[in-house]
Amino acid sequence: IYHVAMGNVHENSHVFYSQSLLNMIKKKGGGQRPIAMGESIRRIAGKYLVFLCHKEIERALGPLQTAMRSNSTQMVAMAIRVLMETHPEFIFFTPDCRNAFNSINRRKAILAVAENIPMMIPYLKMIYKDGTAKLYVPELNWSILSREGTQQGDPLDPTILNS
Repeated sequence: IYHVAMGNVHENSHVFYSQSLLNMIKKKGGGQRPIAMGESIRRIAGKYLVFLCHKEIERALGPLQTAMRSNSTQMVAMAIRVLMETHPEFIFFTPDCRNAFNSINRRKAILAVAENIPMMIPYLKMIYKDGTAKLYVPELNWSILSREGTQQGDPLDPTILNS
């Protein structure tokens, strides 16, 4: 796990860690929703890397990302409640207007991570190396290249998306 988290794997094995299985889940109202599942060792290694870089992530993202702080969900909920009680004329809603996974420029995001948390770069280069990050669809026996954004389920998503 440590070697994967450090990006220290055989040069050809990075392909194994960078692929995700794309499962099609049926929606209640009809149609299908694609859900990507990354390789388990990669996910564990990513979580380990987040653990190792916890302080650097918290310092780099500051107020933009509360997930790295204890009791952050309660703090956000309480702040919203106080705001809404103080200003009853306000309307609070949480739109999910776009797919963040595919909407960021991967190269720019990784460069931003490099500035603040350089320890993550070997892992990110291994996972997101050009042309190797793929989504595999077993029902159709074909792959889709993943060239932008992050991969769904990557433990480093909050760090990359907020950098």
